Amino acid sequence: MNAARESHTATLLPSGHVLVAGGGNMTGTAVASAELYDPTTGTWTMTGSANGVPAFGGFAGLLSPGEVLVTNGHGGYAQLYNPSTSTWTNDNSGHTGGNQGQAVTLLGTGMLLTCGGTQGVYPRKITAISSCDLFDPSTSNLVSTGSMHTARDTFTLTVLPNGQVLAAGGETQDNKGNFFYTNSAELYTP
Repeated sequence: MNAARESHTATLLPSGHVLVAGGGNMTGTAVASAELYDPTTGTWTMTGSANGVPAFGGFAGLLSPGEVLVTNGHGGYAQLYNPSTSTWTNDNSGHTGGNQGQAVTLLGTGMLLTCGGTQGVYPRKITAISSCDLFDPSTSNLVSTGSMHTARDTFTLTVLPNGQVLAAGGETQDNKGNFFYTNSAELYTP
């Protein structure tokens, strides 16, 4: 790659190229750039900085119109990348992706399910959350879809063959605010 990075996103595009966006470098500074990998030539090409491509822990998902939704896992914004024009635009739907450690998955309906994560920034109190939202990229609508039974962050969301979504593992908190790993799991039915 042109920029060394970690905790970035990587999305396979319909063209066969891979979009790599955001992340951080070894000093903990956000890498505000994105690049495309061409597997046929083995080359990397810069493809812009989207008004601050997401920092560490973001999510990227290919949407049905062919655009890529990229969220910032450390709170605040989401952007759309258009592979046909190599341009970035702000996603003004209200889908901020604003929770660090959240999990996001693309449902078979084309909607994005976003759950959990943490709110707050150290040294202030950090709280694990359980709320979930559905984002419809065709209408740019974001709606709440209830909450998980367990507040958790840095966990996985996996769409199962029957369409349900498995939320598994991660970290949760006790009543004193101490984080600990959990082996719990739960199902979401769209």
